[in-house]
Amino acid sequence: MRDRGYTEADMHALLLMLTRAANLFAVDAGQRSNKDYALFGHVLHLLTLTQQTDEHLALRQNALYFLLFELDIDDETRDRLQFGEGHLLFHAERLGPHPLSVAVGAMHDCLVRPGRRFAPFLQVVRAFHLGWVRWLETPAPQPWRLALDEPHAALAHPDVFLATLRGDETRIFDVLIDATSPQANPAAGLVSRLVLMHYGQHVLRHTPEAVLRLRDYVGDATHFSQVLCVLVTQGAVPDRGRFDALGLGGCLKGVPADRVASG
Repeated sequence: MRDRGYTEADMHALLLMLTRAANLFAVDAGQRSNKDYALFGHVLHLLTLTQQTDEHLALRQNALYFLLFELDIDDETRDRLQFGEGHLLFHAERLGPHPLSVAVGAMHDCLVRPGRRFAPFLQVVRAFHLGWVRWLETPAPQPWRLALDEPHAALAHPDVFLATLRGDETRIFDVLIDATSPQANPAAGLVSRLVLMHYGQHVLRHTPEAVLRLRDYVGDATHFSQVLCVLVTQGAVPDRGRFDALGLGGCLKGVPADRVASG
């Protein structure tokens, strides 16, 4: 790798990314955590925000950054990756930005030795790593959709959520309210959880005072408190101190200060 222009720091970043890549698929179906939901939410952004517009590219870049964060990849390594020129680019110290697939291919080329005992295994790993990169950098021709028989399922997809947010946010409010229902079936529960995350990420992170419109829509103080508690514990929300500044601290009395969702 040094002969190809890569530094020790470049190789450390590549190895860290590739060793963590498989963690994206390590989901315990029996007990999903906040991290599992966060990973899936970021993946949905990459799969559905497929337009070649500045808005979608910026949202995909943000989703990639936080996806790598949830995979326990450090800041310095995350900052090396950027979408551009139709590829996922890796910023190497000497070589500058170039396709991550090229860097990954170079690393695997250096592992190839004639007659090496583990050659077939390394071929499989190479295919997995390059496939993972292609999957991240290549949006589907059509936005991907969840096959769920649930009335609000479309809102789980970030592109539909954002369009609805601009057109009629009360539809989103209705799903947030439903998130507190103990009778929700698994499909409805998944949709509600994803919409909670999208609302926290795209609305409350930037304008926490927007939650006051949700409060007015809900009307009942007790029910709003339940919705706000769910947003804090299950949605990607700003630090709860910002809710205190809006006079909503009393609505979160039952939520420990350190019990918040990951981002």
